[in-house]
Amino acid sequence: MTKLAIIGNSHVGAYVEARTAIEAAFPGLDLSFFVFPRHDLKSARHDETGLLAAVGEHNTALPTEIDLSAQDGILVVGQPFGMIGLNALLAAADVLGWADTGKSRNISPALFAAYLGNAVNLAARRLMKYFRDDGRFAYAPQPLVTDLAEAGSSKMASLAAHPEAARIFPLWHDALARVARELPCRIVPQPDHLRDSAVFTPRRLARTAALPREKTPGPADHIHMTPEYALEHFRAFAETWPELFDTTGRKSKKES
Repeated sequence: MTKLAIIGNSHVGAYVEARTAIEAAFPGLDLSFFVFPRHDLKSARHDETGLLAAVGEHNTALPTEIDLSAQDGILVVGQPFGMIGLNALLAAADVLGWADTGKSRNISPALFAAYLGNAVNLAARRLMKYFRDDGRFAYAPQPLVTDLAEAGSSKMASLAAHPEAARIFPLWHDALARVARELPCRIVPQPDHLRDSAVFTPRRLARTAALPREKTPGPADHIHMTPEYALEHFRAFAETWPELFDTTGRKSKKES
């Protein structure tokens, strides 16, 4: 039996809904889940024994604590990897040679690229430090929004609405890949086949597509994904970890 925990913010929900499909695709896999109460590492305590426990109010149906020491692997999903800082930078400055959005300050493309790379690197180091540089951890960036997401509904949506999004997101994807190469940090990005482009997720994979016809989608429904997405992303995650999974994606290597 291979024990694996999927933890993180509200994006864990898609994997919870896909649990049956994931465990069917990987026989011998035993999944556990944990959501940080306020979607931030500070809202839980990770002690030296491996226990991860919520601090304060925890209003989900999932457990309030999980023993990570008992897991063979841990996937941390929904991580912003610099999105907050990038939004703050672009709210204050335009990039020379890019679209003019009326900011009073300008920075060079080289400075923007350096800032982005540093933001992703610092985010990865923060995650690694919180989880004590444990090699059992892998980290999944937030999914891209759909093209129906409104600017301001999330940090990801605001970047997607920027007139230079087609420049920004390839730089972000490249920075994620570079950090994964340079640090002992397993990062599992959104695979190409789950993207419409460098900027967007196909509408059919977002939660809005699974809502009842009579329900009006909310802002979060364009960035939270369906169980179909979660299963396909999990397959991509398994491909990065041949020590733990059969890379054909049909079963776990460890057997009960």
